[in-house]
Amino acid sequence: MLSRRALRIRVLQLLYSYEKTYRHADSHQNYSEKVFSDLEKSIDLIYPLYFEILTIPIHFLNLNKIDRQVSKELIVKKSNSKYNLSINQIIKYIKKNKMLSQQFTNYDLDVSSKNDDIKVWYKSLLKNDEIIKYNNLIKSDFKDDLKIFTYICLNFIFKNEEINKHFLEKDLFWDEDKLIVKSMIKKSLISLNSIKLDKFAIADLSNDLSDDKFFANNLFKGVLDGNKTFDILISENCQNWDLERISTIDRILLKMGIYEFLYFHDIPIKVTINEYIDIAKKYSTPKSKNFINGVLDILSKKMVDKINKTGKGLIDNK
Repeated sequence: MLSRRALRIRVLQLLYSYEKTYRHADSHQNYSEKVFSDLEKSIDLIYPLYFEILTIPIHFLNLNKIDRQVSKELIVKKSNSKYNLSINQIIKYIKKNKMLSQQFTNYDLDVSSKNDDIKVWYKSLLKNDEIIKYNNLIKSDFKDDLKIFTYICLNFIFKNEEINKHFLEKDLFWDEDKLIVKSMIKKSLISLNSIKLDKFAIADLSNDLSDDKFFANNLFKGVLDGNKTFDILISENCQNWDLERISTIDRILLKMGIYEFLYFHDIPIKVTINEYIDIAKKYSTPKSKNFINGVLDILSKKMVDKINKTGKGLIDNK
């Protein structure tokens, strides 16, 4: 599911792109609008990726079915070579599910399995030890089918280099988004954990997508609009540090933190500080977490008269 952490990271990456590419361009205003548009589109792209992941096992079933037919026609008898994937009851259910079929159509997702990339992925799958074990079963049951379907969806797909390359070409944020998509797949798989295949729960991307978009959009626009003001605040509260010596990532994280202090009244100060410390650990230098922590802590105390927290934002703000 889409989290505020994921949204903060998305905004950070787009602000960094803007800072490095567009800020000093003559038509920087047009560029900022373009980047803002990219933010909206990147969020809307996540749901189609979730459904595309669910089509991949269908492609594998289709191709395995073709292999099985060819084997019969050629009267080929290979020892320990079965085609359990072609009759996997979980994948067959997914393929026939009307709600999913409608979503596949809505997002223009082809399940004909004619794409060459799909065939490459399939060949790689057949070499996988887990698939070999599964296909060598004399007769697979519901548990076997569910186990291998889960393995394909949560392990093989997300670890396969070629498949990840495919999604990275579609989604610049795939390294982060795949964690969101994977969590959505997990939720859907829970609904299949039954002997009766009578339901499949399509996972929600967000509890409130419009609110999440509001958060991301305002954070992005707010930092851009307050750029110069925030630069002054940062330089005034970074002892022994010139603004130009602070890394671009750290400056952006500090500006995002300042904006949250001032304009997201329902987010506690400690939550904001901890979020940007954690993001700094992953996306900045080893020393950045302490730097971000120190500067945001100082700013939160000096700006106390300007910070107006309400509701949940009042929690732990001592």
